[in-house]
Amino acid sequence: MAHFEELHDKVKEGNLDAAAKKAGAPNWRRSIEDLLKAVGKDSSVEARTELAHELGIEHYTGTAAQNDELHNAVIRKIEESGTSLIAAA
Repeated sequence: MAHFEELHDKVKEGNLDAAAKKAGAPNWRRSIEDLLKAVGKDSSVEARTELAHELGIEHYTGTAAQNDELHNAVIRKIEESGTSLIAAA
């Protein structure tokens, strides 16, 4: 899970709101692309496909519905790890 672990480490580093603003990605709480940009990760469809695969989402092609599913899976996995997104915001 190299991609998720790197993303999780960046989230744990802190202030996502400030990072998102600096990255021009203010919608990180709802957008997988903005969340990835906020933590300095590649948000391309290829990178999202790899991340989706890591998280068990099959046949990811980058549709809006799949992006929502991926975002929800990432947020859920972060919270399951014990990292508070409220504290990171």
